[in-house]
Amino acid sequence: LSQHGIAYTEIDIGNDPQGAAELRRLTGRTSVPTLDLYGEIMIGWSPQMGQKVLDRIAKKKGQAGGS
Repeated sequence: LSQHGIAYTEIDIGNDPQGAAELRRLTGRTSVPTLDLYGEIMIGWSPQMGQKVLDRIAKKKGQAGGS
C-alpha cells in the first residue's frame, strides 16, 4: 500500500484487544491480514485482489462525483 501512496493504519490484534474486538465485529473472525479499504472488507491479500477492490472504489467515487 505504501508503494502506491495509500495511507493505512496497522493494528496488531495480538497486542490491541480493542482492535481485535473491532475486527471480530467487522468480519466475525480474527483472520489476518484484513483490510478495510474505504468500507470494503478484504480478508487476505493479493496484489490482484487489492487492485480490483481499489478499481471498484475509484469507480464508485467517480460515479458519486459525476452524478
